[in-house]
Amino acid sequence: PTDLVLDVGSGQDPSPRANVLCDKFVDDATERHGQPIVVDRPFVIADAEALPFADQAFDYAICSHVLEHVPDPLRATLELARVARRGYIETPSASWEKVAGFEFHRWMVSNRGGSLVFEAKATPVQDAELRSWFAATLETLGIGERVWFARRRIGVYTALHWERHIPIEIV
Repeated sequence: PTDLVLDVGSGQDPSPRANVLCDKFVDDATERHGQPIVVDRPFVIADAEALPFADQAFDYAICSHVLEHVPDPLRATLELARVARRGYIETPSASWEKVAGFEFHRWMVSNRGGSLVFEAKATPVQDAELRSWFAATLETLGIGERVWFARRRIGVYTALHWERHIPIEIV
């Protein structure tokens, strides 16, 4: 309860636990699916690859659905570990990205043995026909909401709790 928590890339859905919000794109909601940014507590405009905070300024950093967008995930993760003692990272999983990802995501991310593995997307991975079929199947079977509520259990996201450093590999 006394930890100072930073949410990097807080966007339209900041963590309720975050004390400080940080986002790069205030007016451009393209990669937030058109949703307006939420600014309801201290807010800093900054790039995840160059955070304007002192070393270890935060006890905890949350970076959810950001790293699949950044040009240099190594630089962004080094910055997270520089400004916070520990934290949580979440991205769409590589599997989910192949079926239902977005063309503006630059990376497919997996957690292999506690290390985040970033695989560059040279071109959109998704097949438009497969994506359409998948969406229609979820709707037809009436399981879209069940998938949404089970998303963490069924591997829709790649997640990593980290402390001191963030192990990553770039493929």
